[in-house]
This record gives sequence, structure tokens and C-alpha cells, in this order.
Amino acid sequence: PAAPTRPPPSAMASIARCNAARAKASVAAAAVKAANGRANAMQVWKPQKQYECMSYLPEMTDDQISKQIDYMIREGWTPCLEFETGNADVQLNKAMGPGYYDNRYWIMWKLPMYGCADGSEVLKEVAECKNEYPDAKIKVIAFCDKRQMQMAGFIVAK
Repeated sequence: PAAPTRPPPSAMASIARCNAARAKASVAAAAVKAANGRANAMQVWKPQKQYECMSYLPEMTDDQISKQIDYMIREGWTPCLEFETGNADVQLNKAMGPGYYDNRYWIMWKLPMYGCADGSEVLKEVAECKNEYPDAKIKVIAFCDKRQMQMAGFIVAK
């Protein structure tokens, strides 16, 4: 039996473009259908930097931050602040090998707040860090002494 012949590469590229166009059209049709046929109900995604948990949300108020910190304290976790003054974007560093990322770790502000029982103490430290490094990105994280790991974290200043 004769071996099957393949179409030339230019034909393969054309087929791939056609399939991609069909896929995009079907996704768009599904989106319009999900919006009940109202094209004006669809929104355009506006790219923005996203760093960690809840970074896609608008800036939190001090009251919202306080509630998050109070939750950490109620759970018995130790609050801690980290900040980054330079580029906080996580970047794939291919020179170091596959799966190696730079900027995963930020600078710790002072020491973890062991024994902290009042969220206002953490907010004071956030204000002090903002005062010292006004352009820094700041996040509050929480460690569990029993599980020996980070349990929560969110950005308080972008």
C-alpha cells in the first residue's frame, strides 16, 4: 500500500488558521448567548498587573484589611508583612532551568508579629512600611505555627 500523502505546509497553516477562526467565532457566539443576546452586556478585559490572592480586586479599605487581619488572628495565625520596592512581577528565568521563577520572595518587614492579638497593630506596621517605602508593593501574610506554612496572603498596597 502507498503511504498517505500530506498536504504542503502552506495548506496546513491555512487549515490551522481556519480552525482557529472557527474556534474564536464559536467562543464569541457562546459569549453573546450567555449575555442573553445582548452584545452590550459583554465586557472587554482590561489587562492589569495581578500579583496574588485578591490582587484582581480594587484596593481594599482599612476596614476591609482590618477584617481580613482579624480573621487571621482568630484562626491563631501569625501576621507578617512583606514588601517589594522594585519590580514585583514574577518572571520565568529559563537560564536557571525549567520551572524556575524569579521574584517569588519579597522582603520581610521586620519580624513576623508573634503573639499579635490586635489587628490595629498590623495596620500600624502597614502605615509605617508605606511611610518608609511609599512606592513599594506591600502584602500581609499569615503563618500557621502548627502546619508550618503560609495560610493566607493579600496585597494591601500596589
